[in-house]
Amino acid sequence: MTKKSTFKNKKLTKALVWVMLFALLLTGQTIQSFATNYATDEPTRLTTIENEDLPSGSTCTNLSGMAYSDSYHRLYTAKVYDKDGESDGYFYYYPSVNDMDTYKMFLIKFVGHANGMTVDNSYVYITAASETSDSLSPHKKTKNHIIRISRSYIHNLTDGSTINLGSTNSNYKVFEPKYWSGNTLTKYTKKIGNITKYNSDGTFIVNLPWGDLHDGFAFTTAQIETVNGQEQFIINRTDNDIFVVHNNMATDKVTNPDIEYSPDCGLFIPRWYGYTWEDEDGNIQYDPDHYNPCKSVILWANIINGSYTLETIGSRQGIRVYTPDKINVNVSGYMDGNTPKYSFFELEAVAIYHYTKNNTEKADLIFSANVQGNNQKDGIFRLKRTDGGNFKIL
Repeated sequence: MTKKSTFKNKKLTKALVWVMLFALLLTGQTIQSFATNYATDEPTRLTTIENEDLPSGSTCTNLSGMAYSDSYHRLYTAKVYDKDGESDGYFYYYPSVNDMDTYKMFLIKFVGHANGMTVDNSYVYITAASETSDSLSPHKKTKNHIIRISRSYIHNLTDGSTINLGSTNSNYKVFEPKYWSGNTLTKYTKKIGNITKYNSDGTFIVNLPWGDLHDGFAFTTAQIETVNGQEQFIINRTDNDIFVVHNNMATDKVTNPDIEYSPDCGLFIPRWYGYTWEDEDGNIQYDPDHYNPCKSVILWANIINGSYTLETIGSRQGIRVYTPDKINVNVSGYMDGNTPKYSFFELEAVAIYHYTKNNTEKADLIFSANVQGNNQKDGIFRLKRTDGGNFKIL
C-alpha cells in the first residue's frame, strides 16, 4: 500500500468518526466530555453574619437564600432559625455591596427555611418551605409557597423592625403556586427550593422535581399572571418550558443550593458535596468516595444560545438537555499557619456581580455560605476565576 492510499484511508477514518459523533448528537445521546472545568481563587469574604442575634433554643442557624440587584448594587439575604416548631429569621438588607458595614436587619416571621431568593425591579421573592402548624402562618406545613416583598417597603423600614407575614399588609404577599390543567387552575404541590428571575419582571426559573430523571437537574419557567382579578404564581409544565442540565459531577449525593440566571451569563447551579442523610435506622450516611464538606461545584449552563440535545425522559419527548461547564469551589487546602482554615463550607446561594474593568463589562459571582473552621463564621463571599477570566457569555 502506498503512502498516498494510507493517507486517504486515515482521512476516511476521521470523517467516519465525525459522522458517528454528529449522528450521536442528532439522536439525543449526551456527550459529556465537552464540559470545561474552571478553577477559582479562595473566596473573598465581604461580610460576616453572626449567630449571636438568634434566640436561645434555636435548632437551626442557617444562612439561606440570597439575592443581588445590579441596581445600586443592593443585596438581600436571610438567616433563619427553627424554634418551637416555627421557622422565623432575620432578613438582611445591604444598600451597597461596596459598603457591607452599612445594613439593616429585620425580624421576618414565618419565612420558613428561605432556601431560594431572587429580585426584580420592584420585589424580593423568597421560597418558604415550612413545617409550622401555627394558625397565624400563611403557609402551614408547605414546601412551595412564594413570598413577595416590596423592595421600597424594605428600603424604608427602620432597622430592627418586624415583617410579620402572618398579618395583612399590602407590601407583601404569599403565593400558593398553581398550574394550568386545561382551562382550570390547579394547586401545585411539588417542592420549590430554587428560584431566579428570568428575562423580565415577574418571570422566573424554578426547579422541577422529576422522578423519571436520574442524571440531571430539571427546571421550568414560571410567571405571575392576573386571573379573574387575582395575581397568581403559575408554574409552566409544557415540554417547551421544561429543560434539564446534565449532572456531570462525580456524584449525585449533593445538596441543592439556590440558583442564579442572567441573560448575559447563563444559569448557575451550585451543588455542595457535604450532603448526608439518615437511613431507615436513623444512622447518618454519606458518599464515602466523594463526601467533602469544604467543596462545592457550580454547574454553569449556557441556556441563552448554547447547544443542547433533545431527549426523551419518561413520557416526555424533545426535552432540551444542556451539558454544563463546572466551576470548582474547594477550600479544603487553605491554611491558617499549620491549621486548616475551614472545616465546613456550605455554599447556600449564588448571585452575579456585574462590573466594569478597563472599559470591559465583566462578571464575578457572589454567594452566601454556612462556614465553620479556625475562627470562621457564616458570611457573604465574592468568587473569581483563577485564570483571570469572568463569568459572562455574551
